[in-house]
Amino acid sequence: MRTKVIDTQRAYENILVTKRGWVSHWPQKAVFIFSGGMDSTSTIARLLSEKKIELFPLFVNRGQTNLEYERKSVIFFNEFFKKEHPDLYHDYFELETDVPPSHIKESLKLYTKKHGHPLRNTILQMLGVQYAISLFSKKCEIKTVFCAQVPDDPFPHSTLTSLRANTVNVCENLGEWDWQVTSPNMDPLLSEDYGKTEMIRWCSKNNIPLDKTRSCYSEKPMHCGVCLTCTRRKEAFKIAKVEDKTSYEVQ
Repeated sequence: MRTKVIDTQRAYENILVTKRGWVSHWPQKAVFIFSGGMDSTSTIARLLSEKKIELFPLFVNRGQTNLEYERKSVIFFNEFFKKEHPDLYHDYFELETDVPPSHIKESLKLYTKKHGHPLRNTILQMLGVQYAISLFSKKCEIKTVFCAQVPDDPFPHSTLTSLRANTVNVCENLGEWDWQVTSPNMDPLLSEDYGKTEMIRWCSKNNIPLDKTRSCYSEKPMHCGVCLTCTRRKEAFKIAKVEDKTSYEVQ
């Protein structure tokens, strides 16, 4: 199975090399899908500090149950990053659209419990492309959409193969072969694999207050402490040997 995934990924990469001569590279500017979670927040911090990339964050109000708390995190770090990197970080833009559509969300629950929201990441990335194109009118040409997917994300729409497929999809459907949709945390042409443990250690050294981020899908103020996202978050802090200052209902 793993071999097939690699072969598929290489097939997409071969298409990109044939059409434009490269697969992915560091841009000067990028749209970033910003959820207010630990992954997206720490990735933005690292790109601003280490790569000096000019970022245009996009927060999607997609009907998520924890909208209030994701937005609260985004607002906090929006001010944090503007203060730390005023020449590189732009105010986030909030786009409201249901992903998945509210009319069918209930019918998707059985599938979602096993596989995650179908095509959620893909749709968010396509919205990122549309947002980037909207910035052209401001004479800001951006053809990179970054997300914060990490190597251990469990769903098919979170893989590097999926990102390569989305890049080809965007290029083919726009007729413009200089677009890229990727994650700097798992793209080997940009950096080594960068998972949650590495993020936590980096943020600890660079004074990024990860306790202000939101991972849990619960609609309650505190992280529940028992869902998949909370469990992964707690385990990553434990492995990183960094104090977890997150407030959990269940420790």
